[in-house]
Amino acid sequence: ALTSPLLRPFRRVVPLMGQFDLSPLVALLVIQVLLVLLDPTLVLSTMGGLARYSAG
Repeated sequence: ALTSPLLRPFRRVVPLMGQFDLSPLVALLVIQVLLVLLDPTLVLSTMGGLARYSAG
């Protein structure tokens, strides 16, 4: 499959939970964390957007 090279390292580390493969979830989480760390303006714009909507 197309995602096999990306998921292979995660499948070595993340154990199966019964019949469920949680490695795609872990991979997405790691990618999101890397995006936040590499692009702090993404966090600021998201926080600003949330503050704008919560203010009413």
